[in-house]
Amino acid sequence: MRSQRNPTTLQRALTRLAFNKGILQAPKVKGQGAKRPVLKAKFKSRLEERIATQLEAAGINPMYETAVLRYVVPTRNARYTPDFPIGPKPIYIEAKGYFRSPAERSKMIHSRDQNPGVDIRLVFQKAHNPIYKGSPTTNAMWAETNGFPWADHGVIPQEWLEEAKQ
Repeated sequence: MRSQRNPTTLQRALTRLAFNKGILQAPKVKGQGAKRPVLKAKFKSRLEERIATQLEAAGINPMYETAVLRYVVPTRNARYTPDFPIGPKPIYIEAKGYFRSPAERSKMIHSRDQNPGVDIRLVFQKAHNPIYKGSPTTNAMWAETNGFPWADHGVIPQEWLEEAKQ
């Protein structure tokens, strides 16, 4: 394996060629400092500098980061299985002891928003616990803010049960 400190013959030749063509400039450093040549363009790595030098040596103008390509990060298909679907409509009851994960909270929002007409209701073990340690937001506050009906102390409200029987 070659050391990065000992350039190959090709690297030395490319560096010399780059100096002769004016692509590289000697660093302007007083006293001891960077001893490697610096390309006129700003590069993020030495590899990019070497590639620019190789392109120039091949007679190709190295156009560094001049193009922008747009793309969309693909989404993944996910599944959510509610704890208790009740009634013919149905009402989905989700039992929540700990509800601390941001992924868990976003799953609830995405499941509801991407399935119009679905009725998801949360039954918290302790609705007034914070959503994470030190948070001023409680489980109940999160549910209210995000439009989820909720209940506390692990008990389904009687009206939900009556509604499910209809």
